[in-house]
Amino acid sequence: MENKVISEEKANWRRRMAAVRDGLAPADRQRLSDQLCARLENGLLSPLRSELGRPLRLCVYAPYRSEASPLPLLRGCRDKGDLLVAPRMKPEGGLELREVQQASDWAPGRWGVPEPDPLRSRLVPTTIPLDIVLVPGMAYSLAKAGTIARLGYGGGYYDRLYAQREAAVAEGTIWVGFAYAIQVVAEPLPAESHDLLLHALATEQGIMRIGEGDWA
Repeated sequence: MENKVISEEKANWRRRMAAVRDGLAPADRQRLSDQLCARLENGLLSPLRSELGRPLRLCVYAPYRSEASPLPLLRGCRDKGDLLVAPRMKPEGGLELREVQQASDWAPGRWGVPEPDPLRSRLVPTTIPLDIVLVPGMAYSLAKAGTIARLGYGGGYYDRLYAQREAAVAEGTIWVGFAYAIQVVAEPLPAESHDLLLHALATEQGIMRIGEGDWA
């Protein structure tokens, strides 16, 4: 019974937050995405490259509908030598990671969501360590102390990707919510035990990391 109630609460939140996000004009989405990418580069990626002394390995995505877009970030990452990969749904089920280097490497996948084109992208072993995974979503909440909660789309893809990565390789990956500030809500979000909890959240207003207590 509890799962049914939580599922209904999640569906209500998704409808509410889809309306909020879809209310942004295309020009505003582009402007905010540009600001968000700059925040992420300056506040997390560049310091992490300096700390590790090497280029990064990032898992990214291409935006669908009104999602915040990480694409303005990608050219700079490639120029710095970063490895960029993205998840793809396999026809038989499950997820795989593929390297993406340019716009032509993406193609519409299931439900039209952009994903790496298997004919134009290189398969990356699931055992390769990742430094950062950018995670899209509908809503994010900091209401519970010490956690960054995320409400996804209901497919469980990033929850499964997290479980797959944890099972395949021991790694210190930073899982980062990537969103507009209007997607961050004050209320707790409905959650289940399998839902992914994030290590950081990036918006155009700054970056919040677990344990650091304030926006940077």
